[in-house]
Amino acid sequence: MKATWDYLEAGHGKGLCDGLGASVKRSADSTIKQGKATIQSSVDFYEWATQTETDTVVKYYYVSQAEYDQSEAFLKEKSEGLRPIPKTMLIHSVVPTVSPYEIAVRDTSCHCDRCLLNVKESPCLGWRFHLLKDTETEKVEDDRNRNESEIRRIDENSHNNRNDHDQSREEIVPEVGQYVIALYEGNRYVGEVTSVDTPEKDAQINFMKEKSKTDDSYLTEERTKRKETYFWPKPKDEIWVNFSDILFVINRPTGKRNLTLSDEDALKMDEDFE
Repeated sequence: MKATWDYLEAGHGKGLCDGLGASVKRSADSTIKQGKATIQSSVDFYEWATQTETDTVVKYYYVSQAEYDQSEAFLKEKSEGLRPIPKTMLIHSVVPTVSPYEIAVRDTSCHCDRCLLNVKESPCLGWRFHLLKDTETEKVEDDRNRNESEIRRIDENSHNNRNDHDQSREEIVPEVGQYVIALYEGNRYVGEVTSVDTPEKDAQINFMKEKSKTDDSYLTEERTKRKETYFWPKPKDEIWVNFSDILFVINRPTGKRNLTLSDEDALKMDEDFE
């Protein structure tokens, strides 16, 4: 089975599964606080979920400790004799190649068609190839990692610059009713904070949708900026995001049906952190 593995930053939303898990945990917390159930183990959680969460399409599966130990032993046996890969903390993407026991790794993920089809023939830079175990039919070509050190140096500098900037930016603790610019799946959105879970460092945001139009007053010599208008979609687009994904607290957008940001807040939609 061919599969890719993408590692994401701690605390960041990881798609639908992450939001689904957070929703189930909050439901369990609420049930415990109301005294409707006692959940003290994974078995208790499974029994509560399968007996009470009946109005959902989510299916729950219980994995016992014995099943976990069996899988761990199987994976340990499969990994014997494999070569270690250096600097794994920098790696965020792992994909297989057409060669047995060979993988390609990258400091940032790439999901373009060429990388997914055959990473060896992809024109995207940054991939490094590792042979995990020698085979009789496959040998590592001498030039496979050509320019690898230069590519790694560029990627590492970019990674370090991003980390330095992230550390210099203080985490925002939002309040209900505030308007913010937040990241979701790599894109920036404007929305209103509707709920805050401070212990979990999560905020529920009702996001607006964007309707673009060109405004000549925003034209500059450097580039053309867009004048955006926003509206509230139906049904609501409410999503839980981590505090670390909230980039700015902004002023309340003005307007009735088509809302606009102030000039200062509009610029923040394009501000580059890197």
